[in-house]
Amino acid sequence: MSAAGFPSWVLLEPFVFRRDDDESFPDESEAPIRATGTTSCHATFHIAFSLAEPPRISRLYAQLPVPGFLDRRNFFIFTADENRSSSLKALPPCTEPDMDYTRHNDQLPPRHRRRRATPRLLDVGALGLWCQGDEFVVAEMIAYKPPHRGKAFAAICLLRSCCTSSDGDQLGGMWESMRVKFISADDPEADDLWQICCWYTDAIIPFRQWLCWIDYQRGIIVFCDMSKLPTPTVSYIWLPLDKMPVASSRMGASSFYYRAVSVVDHGRALKFINVTRHDGIFFAALEPGTGFTITCHTLVLGDGSMGWKEDYTVTSGAHFLFIEFGYANKKMWVVTIDMSTKIVESFSLFINGREGLQTDDAELIRLKSATPKPFLPCEFPKFRSSIYQGTGGANPY
Repeated sequence: MSAAGFPSWVLLEPFVFRRDDDESFPDESEAPIRATGTTSCHATFHIAFSLAEPPRISRLYAQLPVPGFLDRRNFFIFTADENRSSSLKALPPCTEPDMDYTRHNDQLPPRHRRRRATPRLLDVGALGLWCQGDEFVVAEMIAYKPPHRGKAFAAICLLRSCCTSSDGDQLGGMWESMRVKFISADDPEADDLWQICCWYTDAIIPFRQWLCWIDYQRGIIVFCDMSKLPTPTVSYIWLPLDKMPVASSRMGASSFYYRAVSVVDHGRALKFINVTRHDGIFFAALEPGTGFTITCHTLVLGDGSMGWKEDYTVTSGAHFLFIEFGYANKKMWVVTIDMSTKIVESFSLFINGREGLQTDDAELIRLKSATPKPFLPCEFPKFRSSIYQGTGGANPY
């Protein structure tokens, strides 16, 4: 794909395709957006994006220096530089002390603030990126409720680009820690703090001035207002679900596998898609004679308030014909539906079931058959396109 032909946005497969030998790693004609980084062990690695116009699926490839897993974890910022060469810069290690979850005051306690001699192991599943212009914030959020307290808190550890320096492939700077009390965007009497106790981050997305952590099974979105740094505020809102889950369980009639929150309309709107199974089964093939309902909601922002507006509903009986039941490395299809008109615009084969097990996609097929996850809508290719076309002014991260 030529530089001028980059799509303005892509659907990225969250699975990373590891190709360590030069023969299997895609060349520049197949994956034109690429970069090279250096680990804390001074080992070189490469990444490359193979982009496709939606509804086709884009891929991220990685060529790593050694097989297996290392005993340390590195994080990198990918930047589309103005000199047409993308880069990967390593974030500085986090030496912030662990949060003291037993303290009762709302602020980070001043005692025991000595920095760690060894880097703190950040939770990769709870780490998100927020950008505005040339500035960025990398933040980890852990939600918790202290015992015997009627309040819930967010333990936040973050790194701001304004507090970093650049030295070759490594960014310098210090991480910050804080503890912030949750502000509910709903009726306080309806709050269920025990849902916070069982929090698990399924997805993290930036939206306007917020970085949002999402627990699909709990049915909660946490909004951290990054525009108010260095003292951010944290609020949350329930997803519009018919049935709330049991607080102590990750199982339920509707699973986090069937939900997705996405930012659309050039970052101006937040959408929630929910697929509700009629048979009430957590994760398995649909029972014969049953189906599902797809519902789309939009987040409505008011003066200091948030709420959901239902947009459209589509039932499986309108378009989907089930020929075969059961699952084991089955074929999967990507179906594009205009929710406003309920018209199927396209459909294409995504994975080729058992036949695909003989290809390089065998690991992807096994993973998708067991734990399917939503694709990641990304807009970063349009920033790369603006650099090639000389328009400038785009967010490069």
